[in-house]
Amino acid sequence: MYARCPSCRSIFEVTLGDLDIADGQMCCGVCDTVFNARDTLSENLPEDTTIVEKTIVDKSIRRKRRRPPSRVKALARDLTGKGELEPHNRRLLLACIGLFLLVVTQWLVATRGELATKDSGLIAIPKILGFNTDPQWDPDNFLTEQKMQLQFVENRASKTALDELHASLKIKNGAKHAQPLPHLLLSLNDRWGDAITQRLFKPEEIVAASSGDNIEPDTPTVIKVSAGEVIMIDISLVDPGQDVLGFSWDLCYPQKNQWRCQRDYS
Repeated sequence: MYARCPSCRSIFEVTLGDLDIADGQMCCGVCDTVFNARDTLSENLPEDTTIVEKTIVDKSIRRKRRRPPSRVKALARDLTGKGELEPHNRRLLLACIGLFLLVVTQWLVATRGELATKDSGLIAIPKILGFNTDPQWDPDNFLTEQKMQLQFVENRASKTALDELHASLKIKNGAKHAQPLPHLLLSLNDRWGDAITQRLFKPEEIVAASSGDNIEPDTPTVIKVSAGEVIMIDISLVDPGQDVLGFSWDLCYPQKNQWRCQRDYS
């Protein structure tokens, strides 16, 4: 039996047994073309034709097919020499980066108060831009464990000594981070609920009064209260008289030349 290569038209002598082993596939010994020999199989040899004596059947190519070139490789060849972005693509990339930085900066400025309370390093960016970066402490984070108690204490040791009112309050830092001990605003009210007198106790005064130490005025101290920490406040003050029939209290922070308290006084 004879088979002809469709590419170079070379003639090869084959046997059906060889073709069965290779599933009919042949590799041309002249041009290395792989083709199906059964499509060109013939019993008669054309005149003036020379048979190629080179091995014509390769058993290793059984059931193998030519695969088209990889599309990935083709794309890689197409991109050769195009490593730089075109001008309009470069401008678009720079615009996207600028927009991203603008959005991040706006977010940092809008949340700078919260970032300052957490001592975040990101607060440096709004500070460089000239924005106020004072911490925005929230008095509502303090929870009342025990309501304010006001007790009249009569001083019987001396007739000249003034009677006292004893105030006590138990609070807890309900925030997830440490924050300073707030100021305590104590108001003593008359029978109609109007304030007869008010006293704003600074954090250092609260600690000094509760511990019994001497108070040093004009010495501001930041007293941090850890997350979940409970503080017991005990304060004694001079009784202003029998007109005092009630009281009220509040926790406040000084912020931006004003007071931020749990109660709204506006």
